[in-house]
Amino acid sequence: MFYTPNVEKAIRFAIKVHQLDQNQTRKGSKIPYIIHPLSVAMVVARAGGNEEAIISAILHDTIEDASLDYPVTKQDIAKEFNDNIAEMVDDLTEPTGTGSWAERKRQATEKVLKGSHDSQLIKSADILLNISDLIEEYKTIGDEMFKTSFTHASKMDYLDGYKNRIEALANSWPENPLIPELQERVKVLEAVWTVA
Repeated sequence: MFYTPNVEKAIRFAIKVHQLDQNQTRKGSKIPYIIHPLSVAMVVARAGGNEEAIISAILHDTIEDASLDYPVTKQDIAKEFNDNIAEMVDDLTEPTGTGSWAERKRQATEKVLKGSHDSQLIKSADILLNISDLIEEYKTIGDEMFKTSFTHASKMDYLDGYKNRIEALANSWPENPLIPELQERVKVLEAVWTVA
């Protein structure tokens, strides 16, 4: 992984947003949220992402997850980093709205697909890690997870949503280096969920 002054700056920025401003944890756990964007950045680096993609991966949830008391905007990201990084973070920011969980995820996928290959690579890494988290949580507490932390949709809606997003990413950019790993991981998720 590229560890440059700008990457370090992005880590500090994300720590402020996720930990210092709100002490955020990963859904369904006590794990500090900052672990997630740092892990996404490591997957992006492993897949050959450049410095700007790695920085954008670290920052990918900062706009979406900023608290009302400490808002973060696309303009803030551009000022602190640059316009290209701000654009990628914006590509990865789920649109706000009142639609259903499935509709919001569909809109978020459409938004990413209009973005650059770097944005799609970051989204692929994000999905890969989210699926891995779902698998681990399901192995730990089973269907109870859908009563506590994953209450937005049914088990099959989550599964179908991930399959649809992976298919859309694969169709948009077949050379995406994370597609084979995503396809394999969603099969593992399906097997774990349907065996139980």
